Amino acid sequence: MKFYNPENEFRTDDELFKCLLDEDEEVSTNACTALHFRCCQNVFDKARKLCSSSKAEQRKAGVNVLAQLGAKERPYYSETMEILLKLLDHEKDSGVLASIGFAFSHNECDKATHLLCNLKSHSSVDVRLGVVLGITKNSNDLAIETLIELSDDADEDVRNWATFGIGTQIEADSAEIREALVKRLQDDNEEIQGEAMFGLAVRKDPRAIQPITEELLSENPRVFALESAQEMALEDFLPLLKALEEKVVSDSYFQNCLVNAIDACTNEKHCPS
Repeated sequence: MKFYNPENEFRTDDELFKCLLDEDEEVSTNACTALHFRCCQNVFDKARKLCSSSKAEQRKAGVNVLAQLGAKERPYYSETMEILLKLLDHEKDSGVLASIGFAFSHNECDKATHLLCNLKSHSSVDVRLGVVLGITKNSNDLAIETLIELSDDADEDVRNWATFGIGTQIEADSAEIREALVKRLQDDNEEIQGEAMFGLAVRKDPRAIQPITEELLSENPRVFALESAQEMALEDFLPLLKALEEKVVSDSYFQNCLVNAIDACTNEKHCPS
């Protein structure tokens, strides 16, 4: 899907808001992106008005515009947080709730944590994913507890993002976080396994050693094993890593990770705790 349409630069605000509600997802997404960079009082007012609409699709559109209005500048941050928090407190539509969660992933707001965490058992996968994304960068106890719980969610995407959240997006360390990551080492999804492995390696947990070793010995070791070996920085990994130098791998990123891992393990500075 393309996220930029040069024609949008010549459209009026009203035309872009009309495209925002188009049934074609690419058209609506491109219009939303254009509005993010067309940050002015008029756009903010129109988006705010949509958020109070009686129609869920309009409220969702309004939230999506406010989520990144002004790109990195966020001149309407305070007003936007007030609108989103008020909406989150009473919204029932799953599509709107999911968009609110995604919006908070672009706007850190501790006040949203409690409201979002109340939705952790919502029947909608999109809402639960929105919860994960909305609280991922929060390091308070409630957010961490919720991420740990959702790292065991039935949905693969929710588990993946929650595991990523507790594994690498927060610096917090605890027995509960480590146990959740160890559990995900057995996940059916290889990406989730990798996130769990890396999260344990960052914390120098010795339970990461065996899965890293097994991955390095496999026919086609994946990058996350190299990154995890680099984090563990154990001399024991050196023979396995150097053996990989003999393999012909055209992937430059893989090669760079291999070099970094060898360097870290050669200059061992850390020991598992």
